[in-house]
Amino acid sequence: ASGTITVLGGRPSDGKSALARSIADGASLAGYAVHLFSLEDPASTVADRMLSDYGRVNLQAFGTLDLRREDVTGICAAAERLGHRKNWILDQEAGLTSAQIATRVRRHKRERGTRVVVIDYLQLLHDPGGTRLEALNGALRGLLALARAEDLAILLLSQLPRAPAREGRPP
Repeated sequence: ASGTITVLGGRPSDGKSALARSIADGASLAGYAVHLFSLEDPASTVADRMLSDYGRVNLQAFGTLDLRREDVTGICAAAERLGHRKNWILDQEAGLTSAQIATRVRRHKRERGTRVVVIDYLQLLHDPGGTRLEALNGALRGLLALARAEDLAILLLSQLPRAPAREGRPP
């Protein structure tokens, strides 16, 4: 919903980023302009994963170029599908603050009509604050203000600690 933040949390390697890309892709296909911030992975890695996902090709085979004919066909179809998107922005600069994200989103909303923002992931924001918790709370407040002021839907990924999983406890 517009004017809101939805937090998607999970442990490392639980598929948060893949799910977020899929949600962003669906929004883009529905005609919404999407701005994806990948604060961890470079654009080339995100692009490879998207081509692998949408081409239905095993990422390891894609990375080693150990591809079958149908894999190549799938990758070409995925590239064609993604290449025609004019309403998709991938921003991959690490070390951003929520204020820097807000500035970029506002500019792209004016220029391209951004309606959906995906941020991968919360703990990689570098907002100032006394403790890490205070900095993350400040980032959340800033992003919520952005969502409300600009009437945006923001999907914010958050990584949960591994420790409970090792102990067999729920997060």
